[in-house]
Amino acid sequence: MPQRLPDDVAAAPDSARIRVGIRLPGEVVPAYLATALGRVLAVARERIEIVAVVVQPRRLDSPSSADRLYEALDGLIYGRGIDPLTPTRAPAGLRSVIRRGHVPEADPTHPFDGADVILDLVGEPYSGPVPPFGRWHLVFTAGLHGAPERALRSAGADGLGMAALVADLDDRSVAIEQIVGALPSAGFGRSRAALYWGSASFMARALERLASSRSVEGARSGAALDGSTMIADSAGGQHRSRSPGGRRWAELATVTARRSFERAVYREGWTVLYRRRDAWDAFAPPRDLRGFRRVPAPVDRFFADPFVVAEDGRHCLYVEESAAGQHAGVISQLELDGDRWSAPETILSTGRHLSYPHVTRVDGRLVMVVDESASGAVTVYEREDVGWRPGPVLVDGIRASDPTLFEHGGRLWLL
Repeated sequence: MPQRLPDDVAAAPDSARIRVGIRLPGEVVPAYLATALGRVLAVARERIEIVAVVVQPRRLDSPSSADRLYEALDGLIYGRGIDPLTPTRAPAGLRSVIRRGHVPEADPTHPFDGADVILDLVGEPYSGPVPPFGRWHLVFTAGLHGAPERALRSAGADGLGMAALVADLDDRSVAIEQIVGALPSAGFGRSRAALYWGSASFMARALERLASSRSVEGARSGAALDGSTMIADSAGGQHRSRSPGGRRWAELATVTARRSFERAVYREGWTVLYRRRDAWDAFAPPRDLRGFRRVPAPVDRFFADPFVVAEDGRHCLYVEESAAGQHAGVISQLELDGDRWSAPETILSTGRHLSYPHVTRVDGRLVMVVDESASGAVTVYEREDVGWRPGPVLVDGIRASDPTLFEHGGRLWLL
């Protein structure tokens, strides 16, 4: 969770820490930027110091009606998670800095005087002095069949998209972090969201490296390209290109018709199979699916990520349970009675997508860790007589997938 900054946040800078200035387009920002700022605040206070937070209001472009309709249909067919562009309040730690007066009024000419680096999330031209480690800003581009185009925010792109963190220095621009992903016309919204969410870790990771190396080159990721190869777009990728044309609507209509037919004829989702093991092959992996039976799921739902626990002669199955075609899983439990499975019982639901219920024993007690990457943490859940309760948080500030507890050498490891 983002830490609250102390009252002495503007104290005299410590030479061992990186002094950071932040430029915001408002106290309400896109969700992926709010996440990015929270991760910056989570960087150890021994490594960085927030010396100024400046709000320069900027009105974000609104999508056209055609774009909104296209993306709504695209999301309905292909599904989508949390929209990275959802307006979200900046972390409380930053808002408290603004309220205490660490804003341009203290020095309207040089609000970032004394900063080592500026995190610029406004994206508009910046004419102030450039600090020693530069002005860092996010860049989003889309390559339309190889031709660069500012189209990441536009519905129905084709080709590749890129998200990067770029440092503007006095004499050059340097790419510090970068990811590239496919942007197909069909399923565009989900692919675009992956780029936005992927960029949310850039600044915190780069600041950690900068604090260790004290150089821009040392802050760079090994996968980053030279900044001169980039086509700059505003932070948040708010510039829009043309609305989807007739060809894209035709593609979406074709895909919609095909998916509607498939949903009517086929059942979409994962299937969990099981079989009983004989004593003689208890440790032999199965060579094929002979002898396996399907664990029946409700008509409109599916099971995935199964874990079996044997206790007092009972066999309990822990699974992700989700509605077909949606990304909103809960953790459910079933019990095997002879050859019949009980109805699924929801044992954990947080409002976020949950999966991979890894259940194991620690000191004779059943504990569970689940994939809840949207929360940014890995929490241990402990079983009690009346259900499962959250226990200690093992890791915070990361989007962990499929966390697994493993005991070795008398110690418990998280994989």
